[in-house]
Amino acid sequence: MNKSDTLIKIVSVLALIAIVCYIGYYIYDARVNPLRTVAAMEYTVTETAETRGYAVRSEELLTGDRSRVTVVAGEGEKLAMGSVYALRFDSAESMGVMDRIKALNARVDWLRNVVDGGEGAADRMARESVAALSHGVDAGDMAAITDLTDDVRVKVFQSESFTDENLEAGLASAQAELSALEAEKDSVSDKLRIEHPGVFSGTSDGFEFVKPEQIKGITPQNLENLFKKAETPEDVIGKVVTDIRWRYAAVMDEDDAMGLKPGSTVTFQFNKNLNETMNMTVEEKSNPSLGKCVVTFISDRNMRDILRLRELTADLLLSETSGIRIPSEAVHEEEREIEKDGKTVKETVKYIYIISGVQAEKTDVTVLGEYGDFCLAERSPKLRSGTEIITEANDLYDGKVVR
Repeated sequence: MNKSDTLIKIVSVLALIAIVCYIGYYIYDARVNPLRTVAAMEYTVTETAETRGYAVRSEELLTGDRSRVTVVAGEGEKLAMGSVYALRFDSAESMGVMDRIKALNARVDWLRNVVDGGEGAADRMARESVAALSHGVDAGDMAAITDLTDDVRVKVFQSESFTDENLEAGLASAQAELSALEAEKDSVSDKLRIEHPGVFSGTSDGFEFVKPEQIKGITPQNLENLFKKAETPEDVIGKVVTDIRWRYAAVMDEDDAMGLKPGSTVTFQFNKNLNETMNMTVEEKSNPSLGKCVVTFISDRNMRDILRLRELTADLLLSETSGIRIPSEAVHEEEREIEKDGKTVKETVKYIYIISGVQAEKTDVTVLGEYGDFCLAERSPKLRSGTEIITEANDLYDGKVVR
C-alpha cells in the first residue's frame, strides 16, 4: 500500500467522524435547545346563538269552491289590488279547458325554441325541465310539481320528428288551438280578484290566523301554544300576504338575548328548510321566563324565500373577530413602566418572538381575544399572515441567533 492510499483512508475516516459529530451535535442541540415555530395565519372567530321560532306574516286566506277553481297567479307573485288570482269555472268539466291551455303553452314554448334553435335547443330544454322537476321534489313544492310534470311530459317524452315542415306545421296548429281555447276560457269562467294588494301563495298551513299583534310581549310557552293547532278551512284556495314585512318570533336563551336592543341590526344564518344568510332588525324582546325569552325580528326582504315556511331555526351571529391566529404558548407577558397622561405607570404588555433572518425578534402584540389553545392578535407590520412565530425555544431573548 502506498502513502497516497493511506492518506486517502485517513482523510475519509476523519471526514466520517466530522459528519457523525456534526449530526450528533444537532441532535443533542435539538433535544437540549428545541426550536419550534408556526406560521401566522389570518383567522376569524364567530360566536353564535341557537334560535328557533316561527315566521309571522300579515296574511289573508282566499277561499272558494276548490273543485271548480284554477289558480292562475304564480307562487310569490306580487299582485295589485283587483288583480286576478284564479278562475272559477261553470263546472268541473269546463276546467279541462284550463288544463289543455297549460299543456298547449308548454308545447308552443317547446316548438318555438326547437324551430329557432334546432335539436340542440330541444336537448337543452329537456335537461332544464328535468332539473326543475328534481328541484321541486327536493323542495317539497307540491303546488308546482304538477305543472313541472306536465312540462317534462312535453319536453322530454315527446315524439316529434325534427323536420322544418313538421315543426312549423305543429307550431301553427298548437297556436291556433291555444287561441281558440283562450276565447272559450273567458266564456266558461269568472275571474277571482284580490281585495288587497300583496304577495300570493297557493299554499296554507293553517296558522294564517296568527297576526303580528298577537306576538307582542309573548312568552315562550304562549308562543308554543299559539302554534300548536292549525286551523285551515276546507275551501282554501291560497293566501295573500298583505305586508311586505315579516317577523321571526325566536325563542332564545336569556343570556344570549341580553345585548339585543330594539332597532339594532343582526345577522342570521337560517338552516334546515332555508339555507340563507340575512340581516334583520330587532323589533322587541319579551320578559324572560325560565331562562328563555322571545325576541321578535323584522325584515322587508326575502319574502318569497320564507313564503311557504312557518317553523324556522337559525344561528344568530353575536360577534365576529378577525385577526392573526397565534398559539397560546407563543404569547409572553411582562410588566413595563410606560408614560400615560403625563404619569409613569406599570402596565402588563404581551409579546411574542418571531424569526427575523437568523435571529429571534421580540414583538409586542395586541390580543383581541383568547380562545383556549390560541388567541387572535391585531395585525401589524411585523405580524401578518406568513410571519414565523417561535412557539418553543430555550433561553430566548431579543436578537438571539436561532438559525
